[in-house]
Amino acid sequence: MFHIHWQHIKSRPFAYFFTLLLITIILVCLPIAASSFTQANEQVKGDITDFSRGEYDLLVRPKNATSLIEKRLGLVEQNYLGVGTGGITLDTWKEIQTDERIEIAAPVAALGSFTKTETTFQIPKLDPPVRYTAQYYTNNGATSYKIGKDVGYVLHPLPNGQLVENNEVYSSNKRMVDTWLNNTPGFILPASYHPVVAIDPESEAALTGIDFSPFQTNSLKPYFDMPGAKEIPLIGVENTKTPIQASITVEPLNFTKTELQQLKDDVGLSEQENLGDIIFTDDLRLIQTVKQRLATIPALETNTHTVDFSSVLTSFEKDWYMLDDAYEIVMHKDYDLAKHGEALAISNINVHSSFFKVSPLDYKLDGEDIYVNLLNQEGDIPIHRDVEEVNFQTYNAEAKEEEFVYFVEVAKAPLQEYKNSLAASPLGIYQYNYGTLQATGEALHPTHLAGDFLPTPAHGLVPLEWAEFFKGNAPIDAIRIKVANITGYTEKAASKIKEIAEDIEAKGLHVDIIAGASHQTLVLDVEKIGKVEQPWTTLGAADKILNSWNLFSIATGITFLLVAVLALISRFQVMQTEQQPERHRLAWIGWLPTTINRFYRQQWFGQCILAIITSMIILFVTFGTPSIIWFGFGISIVIILVIKWFVGYIYTNRNERPIKIKPRKSLLLTNMYYYRHHILATVYQVLLTTCLLSFLLPLSYITIRNMTETTLGSYIHWQMNEEQWVLVIGISTLTLFTLIESLFHLWKARKNNLYLLYKIGWKNKHIRLQLRKETLIWSCISTGVGFIVSIFLILLTENMTWLLTGASIGIAIGIVIFILIINEYIASQFIGRIQKEG
Repeated sequence: MFHIHWQHIKSRPFAYFFTLLLITIILVCLPIAASSFTQANEQVKGDITDFSRGEYDLLVRPKNATSLIEKRLGLVEQNYLGVGTGGITLDTWKEIQTDERIEIAAPVAALGSFTKTETTFQIPKLDPPVRYTAQYYTNNGATSYKIGKDVGYVLHPLPNGQLVENNEVYSSNKRMVDTWLNNTPGFILPASYHPVVAIDPESEAALTGIDFSPFQTNSLKPYFDMPGAKEIPLIGVENTKTPIQASITVEPLNFTKTELQQLKDDVGLSEQENLGDIIFTDDLRLIQTVKQRLATIPALETNTHTVDFSSVLTSFEKDWYMLDDAYEIVMHKDYDLAKHGEALAISNINVHSSFFKVSPLDYKLDGEDIYVNLLNQEGDIPIHRDVEEVNFQTYNAEAKEEEFVYFVEVAKAPLQEYKNSLAASPLGIYQYNYGTLQATGEALHPTHLAGDFLPTPAHGLVPLEWAEFFKGNAPIDAIRIKVANITGYTEKAASKIKEIAEDIEAKGLHVDIIAGASHQTLVLDVEKIGKVEQPWTTLGAADKILNSWNLFSIATGITFLLVAVLALISRFQVMQTEQQPERHRLAWIGWLPTTINRFYRQQWFGQCILAIITSMIILFVTFGTPSIIWFGFGISIVIILVIKWFVGYIYTNRNERPIKIKPRKSLLLTNMYYYRHHILATVYQVLLTTCLLSFLLPLSYITIRNMTETTLGSYIHWQMNEEQWVLVIGISTLTLFTLIESLFHLWKARKNNLYLLYKIGWKNKHIRLQLRKETLIWSCISTGVGFIVSIFLILLTENMTWLLTGASIGIAIGIVIFILIINEYIASQFIGRIQKEG
């Protein structure tokens, strides 16, 4: 019997070894797929458990506090808690804080933007007459803007009877006149605006690790002699940037005493009066006359000095500075009377009479594009937010016991640098990575003004007890909650977090689960700025990542198993078809049916044993002995045996009916109808191939896109990227492999038809044209139906886009082209053989 088996294998080696190869591939691939899915799922869940938990777990806000872009895209900007109108009371926060399940409940109350105490800076003195011009600039990292200009003059000494050191002076700024009258030329920097946020020191320290103990100081050193005034302790944030530069031009003038007196006479000033006093008159015509006449005085020479104050300007520290003879900045702590001479600085506390409420940005969504419209301009500086000045107190220099509040900086908090970490719980007030200009890659930062489109972080922090003073009885904008007794984002932890969230929502508040939040880059089209790439934060990215991966895993697993099953069914059907004439011949020479069945059964089991041994060696050498591999291996054997039995049972018990053919006018339709069973078998295979590939490849793209939107998702994706593509490529290869075999056996069944056409005189080109027409008809119908089914499947998982539609159409067209090419090749082989035989 062995000799007969060997001769049978030698007579049809391709069919035997093709079946052996297919079984081996499936016995190897199915366990590997099962192992890959299991390990991938464990990897994804492990990464989410290990990396998705940030500084806190829940974000509690008032109802209707979410923005349009947050509702649509599930994203919040960095420092989004830096502005807000409140809505949560201190009592509600304290009630939440007492929950034993909560470890930290850290509130945030954005008070608004406050201006720094106004202080003059002194510039070097030259022999009069001299004109000093200070042109100020600010910038956003990409563009520089002019923000104002001040001009001052030191002219000739006053007449006899006045102090010798005093000179005639003039300043274009009323607030600088006192400085110039004291013979100390100087200027006042433009006002800058600094966000202040109220926090609870204890819970904020627990959440951030920053030391807020300086708030507990018992004595505050007042900056001003104001009995009855209250000092608000403030911790400044280190390295906050106030981008202000100055270009100071110094011009000695060709201007005589006679010309000066003539100017004074023209505007009605006596010889003893100072020209600078004209700035206080109500007659604007006289002021304009003096301004124009002085501006036309010719300069003997011009010297310009550029000074960058950005490195020394702090938000709230009460410090003064001067410029030395080299126009270098000298801070108070570095001042030396002997070296730098006399200095004078004048401060103005009246700027503390008001603060500025800044509104959130009004983002506009148009499809996937995000726009920020211009609301106003201050000079050339674009303003993208509403800014409202709030006058909450009045400074009266005559009053001695009035209640006046102002900030006193008691310490500096370390800057929390932006970290491109996997988890990104949006603390909302500490991020200093604002984004980049897409066209140039330049890093952006806010200007000195309030109302910039960039989300400005807190520049100063004050105790929460002051929040009600500025915002009323519900001042808190958000509470950041860290749940107690959990170490990672496991299913158990997620359940606990969701339970607490539901309990807090029952109090009438809005709660977001932040666990798994991660960074994502958005492109904003900002009017007057350009396209800006800006870091945002997704809320609850872990669930989206896990859901995307689970969907991909299930779809890929089902597809892989389905492709394997169909490949086996197709191969076993071919085996049954090929064995049928052999069985008849064996019966003619006297073999009993039981002997014939035993003969093919023995051959089949021989193939199985060879495939099992080969695949076992491959799996053992490659993976060793993990239980999941061998469990999948056992399941694969069972699947193969069941499918073989099922195909054999169906084939044995089918009722063969003679094919009846009714002649038709079209030979094309007649041929297709006659071979409909063979064509339909291939059509089903093509339909399934189109459906699977047109669904699976776009789904893979969707999964990658959804996962790589965030830092955490990108990390997990690149951990699993190899496994993903191995499975997708494996499925695609096995599917196309099965399709080729199906096409081959379609034309093998039609060999007699081709032979007949050749014998009745059809030329090669006519036969090929006929075959192309047939192939084009049934391939287009089958791929079209497969494409429609794949679109429906994609719609179940994702909103359809032109990109996905185009990808599915491209795959369907590619399959049709592939079929035509393979068909052409196979038909050529058969026609060539027929011509040789004929």
